[in-house]
Amino acid sequence: MKIKFALAATTFAIVQSTNAAVISTWNFNNGGTAANVGAGSAEAVATSFLAVRGGAAGDGAPKTNRALRVSDFDADATRSGHDGVGFDSSTTGHYDIGIEFWQKVGARASNWAQLEYSVDGGATFTSEGLANDGRYTVTAAGGFQKFSFDLSGIAGVADNADFQFRLMAIHAEGQNTFKTASGKRYTSTGAQGAWNLDRIVVTGTSGEDPSNPSTSIPAPGAFALVGIAGALLTGSRRRG
Repeated sequence: MKIKFALAATTFAIVQSTNAAVISTWNFNNGGTAANVGAGSAEAVATSFLAVRGGAAGDGAPKTNRALRVSDFDADATRSGHDGVGFDSSTTGHYDIGIEFWQKVGARASNWAQLEYSVDGGATFTSEGLANDGRYTVTAAGGFQKFSFDLSGIAGVADNADFQFRLMAIHAEGQNTFKTASGKRYTSTGAQGAWNLDRIVVTGTSGEDPSNPSTSIPAPGAFALVGIAGALLTGSRRRG
């Protein structure tokens, strides 16, 4: 009886399994703004780009490890969410979308930012449905910090060829001005007023739409494994 139960549970797990996958990755080690894995590109949003040495740890040899420096932010300190960096990454055939990235801020850069996404090719952006409305803070200047967002429950993000997202400099929460991690005065230019971004990864699950289980496709080899499990179950019944 115990054997039968274990095999049945295994069979169920196999049928429900999916393939977690990296959809797009940017590590900027090639000095460009195109995705290094998958398709997609980075675009300046009222800012300037420069590939610089000194990316996040674990992203290649020191001589080739680069990051994307985003500079020339808004000089108007009263205007929030106007400047930043955008990315496009088709999620076609993928579900349970997630985004992770590493970010470093200069001593005089805004350490408050907001992740926004678009499901209509960039015509409109929103942060609805994201944790903390997409707002996050880089807590210290001069070092990379990892951030991740789960977009799996947001309608329109999955299986979308027009999916885009962007990271925008925003005012500190509850205030009407930019704040810095160092406590120094905000500036919009120069290395001290810049962000460095690296290891930006869009992930998803292939072959399964959790909102429509009837369309689920078992992982490769699942049918064969189910057959084996079924044969074992049959044999156990005969022996019993």
